[in-house]
Amino acid sequence: MPELPEVETVVRELRESLVGVAIEEVEVAWPRTVVSPNPDGFASALIRQEGIRVERRGGWVQIGVSRGQSGL
Repeated sequence: MPELPEVETVVRELRESLVGVAIEEVEVAWPRTVVSPNPDGFASALIRQEGIRVERRGGWVQIGVSRGQSGL
């Protein structure tokens, strides 16, 4: 697991490049980590959504998108 300062650095960089920007393309690098919907459904559900927040919870990066009701 990465150290917290490293995670915070990633969060800050992602926040600058994702918040307020529409997602144009999604690649699921580790398909086994997506349970529902399937990896293709997950990727297509994110297309055209806008990043609204990037936060850190412990060693995890959380990215909020404009349509939270899609189940993602």
